[in-house]
Amino acid sequence: MEGLNLDGIFWLDTSPEDKVAGRLTFDAENGAGLDLLGSFHTLQQLFDELIHPVRIHGVAGAKRFTLIECRRNNASMQVPGFTRERYRPAVVLSGGHFSESQSLAFDGIRLKLSHLDNWVWKTGTDISFTRDEQGTGVRNIQITHEPIDKQAIATTFGELQLVFSYQFNPDPFRTTKLTQSALLGVEFSESQDLQRVFEVSTDLMNLITIGVDAPTFVTEASLSNSNITRDLRSGKTIPVSFGLYYEGIANNLKREEKPVHPSQMLFTFDDIGGLDGIARWLNTAAKFKAVIGSLLSHWYLPTIYTENRFLNIIIATEAFERIRLNQQNFDFSEGLKRLVDYAGDPFQSMVSDIDHWVNEIIRVRINHLVHRGLHSEPDGIRLYWL
Repeated sequence: MEGLNLDGIFWLDTSPEDKVAGRLTFDAENGAGLDLLGSFHTLQQLFDELIHPVRIHGVAGAKRFTLIECRRNNASMQVPGFTRERYRPAVVLSGGHFSESQSLAFDGIRLKLSHLDNWVWKTGTDISFTRDEQGTGVRNIQITHEPIDKQAIATTFGELQLVFSYQFNPDPFRTTKLTQSALLGVEFSESQDLQRVFEVSTDLMNLITIGVDAPTFVTEASLSNSNITRDLRSGKTIPVSFGLYYEGIANNLKREEKPVHPSQMLFTFDDIGGLDGIARWLNTAAKFKAVIGSLLSHWYLPTIYTENRFLNIIIATEAFERIRLNQQNFDFSEGLKRLVDYAGDPFQSMVSDIDHWVNEIIRVRINHLVHRGLHSEPDGIRLYWL
């Protein structure tokens, strides 16, 4: 997703008549920020603490913006006598204005994610060439592209979609570039609030992280609301597409992800049954949210100690068994053995002595999770293999 660095006019949702010039920014290092050349408040109010976050509207770069949950993190009086304010929005929406009285509800979301193109592994491009009679050079190169049709299935929560977008930049004298991108989308059967939209985004991101066996991030997100539309020149009316900027995207863009070939993945889009598999995952992820969060935390943190990763996996394992058994207390050693059976031959052949592994997990869990501090710190290499 491209960053933001736009000058414009901004105002509080509650005071549309008081407009202030400012600059809206968004980048991978700092997230979203709004610097005002002036203030929404009187000089007396300028240095009072804002107890509640505010909603700010604006127009910048020929687009409308809604800045949600804005907290003021700086205010100053500068010579020769003008004020400045800086706000940090939690979420920025481009494309329209949402007042405090309007519900932040949306009918659909579309996501670009790192690794999604390789995970889906579909293309409409075919490249062929013909060599000359001597076989020393290429006589003809032919590149054809047929756009891939949208895939969609009906689910309990709405329509799940896989769509492809294209960008074509022709330069016949140097480089002609055709870029294809895969997007996952959901058209909800009922409007969902922003929190639910974030949950669906996270669930899809986590699925690909597991499949690719590498951290996957949302790189672009757009939302739609059927009640907010715009008219095209053709006379057709379509829902407005709202760009979504939030800290989750900002943090994700800090990393340069190396491409992963499908042969290196644990499973691909086709391996899990395409959209049907994704739909099953979305229903399952809601149930096992506590498990997935602990299990994948090490992928999304820049650094994490081996002992913290071990403890997170223990927490995930216990939560998994509680949810499956639907009971708070259970024999953890028996739970581990059930998971060994569940994992099957690949895991058993790797561990070999299952009883010894279970006993060692129990010992380390008790000494370093339940009674931490009373025993010597565990060996990091040993924890890694456990």
